[in-house]
Amino acid sequence: MGNTLYRHLLKSSYLITKKYKRLWWLGLFIAFLGSGGEYQTLVDYLRQLINQGPIITNINHGYLFLTNMTNSWGAIFSLALLAAILIIAILFFFWIVATCFGVLMKTVADLPTNLPPKLNFSAWETWDQVKNKSIKILGLYLVAKVLTYAILALIIVPFLYLIWQSGNFTLNVIVTFFSFLIFVPLSIIISFVTKYAAAYVVLRQQRFGEAWTNGWRLFFSNWLISLEMALVMLIINLLISLVFSVVALLIFSPGFFLGIVQLNAQPQLLGGLTIASTTIIIILSAFLAAIVSTFQTVAWTLLFLRLNEPFPALSKLIRLASHLPKLINRFKTPTPLRPTSSK
Repeated sequence: MGNTLYRHLLKSSYLITKKYKRLWWLGLFIAFLGSGGEYQTLVDYLRQLINQGPIITNINHGYLFLTNMTNSWGAIFSLALLAAILIIAILFFFWIVATCFGVLMKTVADLPTNLPPKLNFSAWETWDQVKNKSIKILGLYLVAKVLTYAILALIIVPFLYLIWQSGNFTLNVIVTFFSFLIFVPLSIIISFVTKYAAAYVVLRQQRFGEAWTNGWRLFFSNWLISLEMALVMLIINLLISLVFSVVALLIFSPGFFLGIVQLNAQPQLLGGLTIASTTIIIILSAFLAAIVSTFQTVAWTLLFLRLNEPFPALSKLIRLASHLPKLINRFKTPTPLRPTSSK
């Protein structure tokens, strides 16, 4: 299996996702943890840089809003109460999401190698086993988000704000480039460590601190494999997004253009067709997100199990590098000339 690490993992993940469709319900909730893959951070950061001006403007508006709010204690109390209720509701929802994440990991880890045709899966039984660990999983993801946004808020945003205010374009480009080099790798590493730490919590019953420490150790011991796996996931995500964009366009366009053509005769038709096509696209999007999240969680769980096996796993680049000397020697070694027969 050493020579076909990713092929084996991706094939097994595909078969499990395809065969056990009941797991898609878990994947639907897990999608809220973010199913874009680790390199999605890079895409998100680039989007933030493009919207740098509006972000700075929103910061200024937010500061002015809070300044005005301090003049009314009743408004402050109402806002604080509303924020507290909203935070509790969000934390409860993500506790459910974290539990679904743990249930899927535990189910995949307990699957036999031969993958039986029917999944012997009791959601409530597994839920009961995992629910006590959900707080730890949620805590790991909260710590990861806090670290990521702390890096962004304490290191990156102040520099970008000052440079944007100065209006120096050259300095803005330089600082943006170096902030990119700092923020994106660190946030990607934190994402890897969080996944591995969550697996240690669910599959190895480790405590929060122990799992977090072992997550860092596992990443640094297998950083190249982790990056390659994330790159494979990114490529899969991009291909799926491309296909879905085409399908969504094919669904939305006919109704939209039909509504435009019939706008004078039936003005309400455009709105009805737009709502109908948008609803279909949203349903398909949720359906696809559930499948992709299930596939990715299965793949990362199998990778975690593989990396904890006694015999080491080798990255694709290392395997290719090991064949490089043979390839070079093949080109260096001259082909022996055939002796010519003299007449």
